[in-house]
Amino acid sequence: MSGERTPFKRFAGKSKRDYVIEQIQGAILRGVYRPGDKLPPEGELARQLGVSRTTIREALSALELLGIVEILHGEGTYVRKAVSLPKEDPEFLANLAEGGTFLEALEVRRALDELTVRRVVERATDEEIAQLGELVRQMEDAVSQREYERYLDTNMRFHLLLAEIARNPILLRLTHYMVRVMELLQEERLDYYVQDHRRAEETLRAHQRLFSALERRDLAETIAAMRAHYDVVIERLRQRSADSSPTT
Repeated sequence: MSGERTPFKRFAGKSKRDYVIEQIQGAILRGVYRPGDKLPPEGELARQLGVSRTTIREALSALELLGIVEILHGEGTYVRKAVSLPKEDPEFLANLAEGGTFLEALEVRRALDELTVRRVVERATDEEIAQLGELVRQMEDAVSQREYERYLDTNMRFHLLLAEIARNPILLRLTHYMVRVMELLQEERLDYYVQDHRRAEETLRAHQRLFSALERRDLAETIAAMRAHYDVVIERLRQRSADSSPTT
């Protein structure tokens, strides 16, 4: 039915499972499906997205693991209650980012993340650790496909989930604002990885190390992994800035 309108695009390349996850998440973020809404049946989703029902089931299971949907057997799949984030003031965000660089934003986020992971080690449930693991797996797929925008988006969701798990509403709001500021600097962020794929692999390994430490509830290793990750990225950016500065 060529004239049919659907909120999804049919599959065309990349990992089918991750493609379906992205499409459903996108429809939820756009408000097509709101908290409490029931998603179309598996067969209908498979038809609209151009994939098999097995792929749909795998994607829905991953979304349930991430806490985005809830599968009620015999009833269907429902969108879960959304995370409560602050209403955005575009002018405030623009002023916050004005004159700033990716490096400067990263320095602020480092301070927030170090406090965040301390609380995550103390407070995370096994289910929440599994949700973080699923996001790391999505980052691995994005890097392997050299899809840097998808990698950055998944990276953002990883850090927002960390802040949510910390169960400190002020910390969550600050992290949300810093993530949005860094999105305003998206071109500079993308350029960092596009220029050298090894940088994406390097930051991915740092996230894998961080997740492994969180999974073991090893506070010392978690802090060490977080610091090492930011130390490497910040030093590379400082060096790049120095190399590009005009000589006198």
